[in-house]
Amino acid sequence: MLLNLPYSGFMRRKGKRKEPVDFDMAPMIDMVFLLLVFFMTVSTLAQDTRPELILPDSSEAKINPEQTPGIVISLKAKPENKVEILFQGTPISSKQLSERIKKASAEDEDSEWIIRAEKDQYWSKVQPILTALREEGVTKVRFSVFVK
Repeated sequence: MLLNLPYSGFMRRKGKRKEPVDFDMAPMIDMVFLLLVFFMTVSTLAQDTRPELILPDSSEAKINPEQTPGIVISLKAKPENKVEILFQGTPISSKQLSERIKKASAEDEDSEWIIRAEKDQYWSKVQPILTALREEGVTKVRFSVFVK
């Protein structure tokens, strides 16, 4: 049975008013600070792994902004005419160098190799690296210099 009652407004809420919606900024500020800390941490972890070297000067070298970073071999001078070889920032021995070159060139045959040697480095220390690169069929080699 369905009752047909006249509308008396009993469904209306006369006494309640809408309260303004509060927007709490504290969680938003917390998130901003968390993101700030995250990016500061990540940026310090992503520091350049290349060793600090005194590179040779060049007035004719040009910086190509479209050039992709290659595989870096660094030669750092040590006392008593010795040299430390760093492959992508990791110290390795001269015996390990050819193995690393072989593995890296097999993974990416078209990659470019960069040799970073200090300004006063003897050619006798650089030449074996070039020979090892040639033996593995690497043809794209460039030297890193300081552009004046």
